[in-house]
Amino acid sequence: MKKAVLCLGLILISSCQQKEAQKATIIGSWKLFYNQIKEAGTLQIKDVSKTDFIKIINETHFSFINQPKDSLGDFYAGAGTYTFDGVNYIETLEFIAYKAIRNHQFHFNIEIKGDTLIQYGKEKVAAANIDREITEKYLRIK
Repeated sequence: MKKAVLCLGLILISSCQQKEAQKATIIGSWKLFYNQIKEAGTLQIKDVSKTDFIKIINETHFSFINQPKDSLGDFYAGAGTYTFDGVNYIETLEFIAYKAIRNHQFHFNIEIKGDTLIQYGKEKVAAANIDREITEKYLRIK
């Protein structure tokens, strides 16, 4: 009986450590290098060469900053909390100038391949007339 309890305890500890290790892999600073949007049957590959889009993820919060390289216009940023279970990533966008999407939850999947973070899923916010699928790829900033 003691061995069974000990084994169960070790399994639980191992499971918790694996979830923490998975979460740790997304923690860091990331630069967007690929942005694909599928909306109303149309696929767009965004030109990200003229902007710096950075995502920063810590243990509890995320933030993003989009800054054009050659102008002062079109700067935007946002931040909030997130949950991540190793695959499913949910952002709650708490801080953003666009009120229609403030406090909205966005559900994505995340894959890590080396120094690349791939985020994909559906963005749907009826109040903002947003209904699209996105795929974003980020390179870890070292």
